[in-house]
Amino acid sequence: MPHYPQLAILIPCYNEEECILKAIQTASPFGQVYVLNNGSTDRTLELAKTTSAIVLNEFRAGYGNAVIMGMLDAKRHGKTIAIVLDADLSDDPSNIPILMTPIINGEKDFVLSARTRKEDKGNLEVHQRLGNQLAVWLIEKAIGYRYQDMGPFRAFDIQKILNLHMEDANFGWNVEMQMKAVHAGLRIQEIELPYRKRFAGVSKVSGNIKNSIKAGKVILQSVRRYA
Repeated sequence: MPHYPQLAILIPCYNEEECILKAIQTASPFGQVYVLNNGSTDRTLELAKTTSAIVLNEFRAGYGNAVIMGMLDAKRHGKTIAIVLDADLSDDPSNIPILMTPIINGEKDFVLSARTRKEDKGNLEVHQRLGNQLAVWLIEKAIGYRYQDMGPFRAFDIQKILNLHMEDANFGWNVEMQMKAVHAGLRIQEIELPYRKRFAGVSKVSGNIKNSIKAGKVILQSVRRYA
């Protein structure tokens, strides 16, 4: 099992007490784990602090706010590559080396997992799948680059993503990153990897149709904004 001293594994989380210890345990052999607590009201923060993870609090709500905080702290600690991993373990940390290899070899700057063909049956709700397909279609129409997916499991050169001057605080973060990466001429690769049912609990987005609709609206606005 390879360990990457230059790697920061960023785990943004909100109320993931059922998953966080397992996520840290399975990811930490590969690099330094950063738990990016984003206003949890359960025991997520308390449990994370019992581990080897670096635990940071982002009091401003929003996925994007949490990830950028982690990137900046990782850079201060000398990390040069980051991977974003959801706490629910839908993406398997054992696949971290697959995402890392193109970057370590100097071939790519930004490597994403594509979930669209190998996910567990029923893991992506119909509204998620349709929203995902619509988002990548709109991105292609807007900037001429075809992504397969908008999945959160992604590895990247920290400085090159910081150079994109990311702005979105919340659900539009992934859209912004993917569109700005194309505009900046970053070397991009998508790799199909299995996508599992979450380890425990209920998704804050896909498990709630109202939140899914809200996220979808933000994604559509982001495509227009960053075209």
